Amino acid sequence: MAEIRRIRIKKSQEEPTEVKRLVIPGDIITSDSDYMRGHGTYLDDNKLLATVAGVVETVNKLIHVNPMKTR
Repeated sequence: MAEIRRIRIKKSQEEPTEVKRLVIPGDIITSDSDYMRGHGTYLDDNKLLATVAGVVETVNKLIHVNPMKTR
């Protein structure tokens, strides 16, 4: 007869703490005014919006969008 083994899978210690967020132009990134706007963003009515499709990245208080496709 085949033997059934049970194993435990440990979670990786190197899992990212920040979830990568994908945005398209016009998506609201945040409405918090404490952040500075970086590349790929613009401010409209105290909301930070994306100008390009890409992944949102935050460095301290700076938010920018890394585009999915570039020239």
